[in-house]
Amino acid sequence: MNFKELYKKLPLTWEERTLKDYIKLSPILNDDETEPIDEDIVTVKMLLDLNKNIHVLSLLTDVSVEAIEALKMGELTQLISVKSSYQCLL
Repeated sequence: MNFKELYKKLPLTWEERTLKDYIKLSPILNDDETEPIDEDIVTVKMLLDLNKNIHVLSLLTDVSVEAIEALKMGELTQLISVKSSYQCLL
């Protein structure tokens, strides 16, 4: 799946989603991550956040994690910014 197809599948508002969608996303968005020890905490936190965003995008678009991971970083950043614009409602 290419970037444009994935972008079109991404909902822009929560009004486009169902309660079932929110229930699917809830465990990912509300997980309590433990602080890593003996690691570069900033890098680990960034990678954990990126992984979480990839899984949320996958659930929102019904596209595999692997397909999303195959995107260029700039494309992924654009999709995350669209997702983030309505995620604050959680």
